[in-house]
Amino acid sequence: MEIAAGTGIATLHLAERGCRVTAVELGGEMARVAKNKLDKFEKVDVQVSAFEEWEPSVGVQYDLVLVATAFHWLDPNVRYKKIASLLKPGGYLAIIRYHHVAGGDQAFFDQVQMCYEQFKNGTTKKFVLPRIEEIRPDTSEMKESGWFEEPVRKTYVKEEAYNRQQY
Repeated sequence: MEIAAGTGIATLHLAERGCRVTAVELGGEMARVAKNKLDKFEKVDVQVSAFEEWEPSVGVQYDLVLVATAFHWLDPNVRYKKIASLLKPGGYLAIIRYHHVAGGDQAFFDQVQMCYEQFKNGTTKKFVLPRIEEIRPDTSEMKESGWFEEPVRKTYVKEEAYNRQQY
């Protein structure tokens, strides 16, 4: 199961591996894009709903519940308990977070920062990207929920380079 599937970016990778996926997406337009993208995969079902209000078919449980870059949007009073109820015994919750970190061309970052400060409301001066070593997911809420064992944290680093036009 994928929560907050968006346009189906992560869902597509699961579908291409032959996985059966129930993808729940709050935004109707984003779900429409996902449905179009995933239409050829018979094992994928995209449903439009807020996760907190969505109900699975009776008796359905999942091996994996995936939330990519949207976990913080889920109601903290609902998320862990509901996800735990959806998992088969021994199932997994995978939370993916994506961070931009310091590195690359600092001179370019300094110049583009001026654009953010001028055109993006709420951007503060002297914004500094965190270093990769500084990013440490806070798993205290998960532990305190009582619904999951000690989480395993993994970090995957991918360097992305953009030319002026791509950026």
